Parts: sequence; structure tokens; C-alpha cells
Amino acid sequence: MVKCFIFLLFCIPFFLFSGEFTATVNQNKVYLGETFTLDLTLKGVSAKDFPNTKLLKQAFFIQSQQQASNTTIVNGTATTSTHWKISLIPQEEGRWEIPSISVVTSEGTLSTEPIRIEVLKGTISEVSPITGVEFTATVSQDKPYKNQPILYTLKLESNQSLANLQLEKIQIDDVIIEANGEPKIYDRVRGGVRFDIVEFSYFITPLKSGSLKIPSFAIQGSIPNKKRGYGSNSLDPFLMMQGFDRLEPFLLRSQEITLDVQPAIVGLSPWIPATSLKIEEIFNESEAIQVGAPFSRSFKITGEGIRADQLPSLKDLQVKDNLFKIYADNPELSDEVRHGKIQSFRKEQYTLIPTQSGSLVLPEISITWWDSLKKERSVAVIPSRILEATPILEAVNSPKAVDRNESSREIQVIHQKNSFLYIIIAFLILFLMAALFFGVFLLRKIKVLSGTPIKNLEKKPRPFRAKKSIKKDKKEKLPDLNPT
Repeated sequence: MVKCFIFLLFCIPFFLFSGEFTATVNQNKVYLGETFTLDLTLKGVSAKDFPNTKLLKQAFFIQSQQQASNTTIVNGTATTSTHWKISLIPQEEGRWEIPSISVVTSEGTLSTEPIRIEVLKGTISEVSPITGVEFTATVSQDKPYKNQPILYTLKLESNQSLANLQLEKIQIDDVIIEANGEPKIYDRVRGGVRFDIVEFSYFITPLKSGSLKIPSFAIQGSIPNKKRGYGSNSLDPFLMMQGFDRLEPFLLRSQEITLDVQPAIVGLSPWIPATSLKIEEIFNESEAIQVGAPFSRSFKITGEGIRADQLPSLKDLQVKDNLFKIYADNPELSDEVRHGKIQSFRKEQYTLIPTQSGSLVLPEISITWWDSLKKERSVAVIPSRILEATPILEAVNSPKAVDRNESSREIQVIHQKNSFLYIIIAFLILFLMAALFFGVFLLRKIKVLSGTPIKNLEKKPRPFRAKKSIKKDKKEKLPDLNPT
């Protein structure tokens, strides 16, 4: 009996302090696209991290996640509990199971029991229509050719404020998908009502011919609604955290679009489908062509309904013989969308050096492409060009050489003027130096004739001994300058 009592004493703390982790849903039957709430409650222990909800993403969109904690004191005993409120939106209809969710606590890892729900056929807009909010999908053309890009646009229009927007990842088989910049946000007034518009744009390039299905894509978000007052749920910690606005979640899907992709035309290589294509040459007609001297030549290819990286290079079409040495710079590529159409350009610049004199021919440059509007072949052409290359010896008589000769003569005249000025300055410097030396020589001669020792001239007289030296000079006799 005593042993049982001791065992119970050891077990009581375990029961008192053991944690509890439970999961509940506000409804077990929901419609496709409808939002329901998963409530997670942890009691008796503290959580070290947020519950692991990665498994929920396999069948549901996680609309929002909120957390709240409260402490209750009853008869001097404090009980702490933590609540998590997760808003979920089912992705597909059928019977689904909310898996077991685990959380790491101060006493170990706790898990919830799985919950079964049923997703009914239909959408949230059919069950509870959201007025003033539309989500549509459009394409620039529905019968593109293979390897011809189209513009795919998803547009969300709303006459209400939106928050927490999240678009489903765009994935399509047998195509190349590239985002056309960042989403655009703007507004329009229609029928006296202002609409906020969020636009997502993508380039889609089909890689196979035949029927191509673009599936519907979902976008989810929230609409803030004003509270009308405090009701029975006014003490809900999640509503108190939201302030005076309550977020009403929604999920909308775009319509499916089927494309009829046309096959590539046999015999056209490279295969360039477009609605328009032009070539423009940039060349200086007045530039003198000289053997061994480089000159530049540029081209600009402008396309519509085609990407810039699909425009061909013209490097191999520049010259056919070894009449020129050719060097190519890196091309400039650019894409943009104007009035719902893809417009692109490719700019190439080349440096050519003639290797021989005489009449040199730059061959014709042509690009064969497929006009997807007229359903026919088209050719963009730059006609051939004949250049007269002068040899190095005859280049002296060219206008540019004459200009260089005249400029060199002017420089020689300037150098001659400057050299004459330098001679005058040098003569003046020599004259000043000669005068200086003559003055020093004359001064030494006068001192010698007056009988003053030369050493005394080199030493500076000291100011305090000047009187003594004068007395000695008075006692001495001056030398007889004229003994005869």
C-alpha cells in the first residue's frame, strides 16, 4: 500500500505538468476555393517554435497564420495556453485528411490527431460570390507557330481594397515561360467606379506543335472589411489583434485557354516566325576608305512578335572573300511590350579593315523569315555596297590627308615662332649672366687697387669687432700708389 502511494506521488507531477496539443476545424465540409480555419491549441507547456505545417501545403493554400497566448489563474494556479489560427483553402475537390502536426515544446515534441474533411464541387465565387473582384487570363494570339512567343496576361480587377495577394506558380509543360518584368499595379475608372488592377505578364514560347492547354491558375488574397461593433467574439484574441478591420480571404481562378500551335515551315532555316522584321544599316558615306585603316558598319534588326534572342546574327553575312578583316562587338538585345505586342531589336556593330586597294564589294545581306500574319515567306534585304579603297601612298592626296598636311604645316609654323622666342630668351639670360660676372670682376679689381686683402672681401665683417679693425687701419700707412 505504501509503495502504491509513493508511486502515485511520483506520477502526480507528470499528470499535472504534461502538455496537451490539439487540432480542430470550424467546418468539415468546404467548397473548392472556400476558406476554413484550423485551430491549434497547446496547453500546459511552452512552445519552442511554430508548429510544423509543411505537410499542409500538399493539398491546401495557407492563407494566413496567427498566434496568440494567454494565461489563466484559477485558485492561485496559473495555466498558460498558446493558440495558432491557420486559414486554409483547398486546392482540389474530394476527401482529404489534415495530417498530424507536431510542435517542439519544453517537455519534448507533441503531435495532433489527423482530421478528415470533404471538399465539395464548386468554387467560392459560386457559393459566396465576391462582388467587384474579377480574375481573367488573355493571350496575344491563340494560333501561334512553333517557337513563336506569345504574351500571356493575368489580370486582377477589384473595386475594393486588397491585401495579402499570392499567385500560384505558373507551370506549363512543353513551353518556355519567362516573366515579363514585375507585376504592374494601376487603376482605372469605369462607369464612375474606380478599379484597382494588378497585372501579371509572361512570355510563353511553345516547343511543340498541336493543341496546347494553358490551365487555370489561382490567386488568393484578402479584402479588409470594417467591423460593425463588438459582438460575442469581441474577446477573441485574434480579432483583437486585427484591430478594427477584419480580413475576408478569397481565392479566384482564371479560365483555361487552349492554343492551336502551328508547325514550322519545312525548308526555312533558321526558322524565324514573326509578324514583322526589318533591317537598317548605319554607315558613314563620306568616310574615306584606306588600306589597313579600320572603318565601322552597324546594323539594327527590329522584330515584332518575336524575342530579341531569336533574331539572327549577321556576322557570317558580312564578307565572302578575304578582302576585309572583320571584328564584331557584343550585340545589344532588348525586349518590350507595346500595345499588347512583343517588340524587340538587335543591334550589331562591326569593324572592317581593307586588305587591298581598288573596288571592294560588301555583299548583300538578307534574312528570310516567316510572316505569321500573311502566312507567307518574307525577306529583309540590305543591298550590296561598292567601296573604293585607296592605297597608303595615294592616301596623301585624299581630303583627309590634305587636312592633315595643312594642320602639320600650321604646327611647324607655330614651332618656328616658338623657337625664335626661345632664342631671344636665351640671349637675354646670357647677357644678364655676363653683366653679373663683369660686375663681380670689376669689384674685385677695385678692392685690389685699394690695398684691401681679397680674403677680407670673402668674409662678412662682424658688427661687434668693426671698431677694432678700424683702429688698426688708422695706424697702418697706406701704400704709395705712385712711387715715382
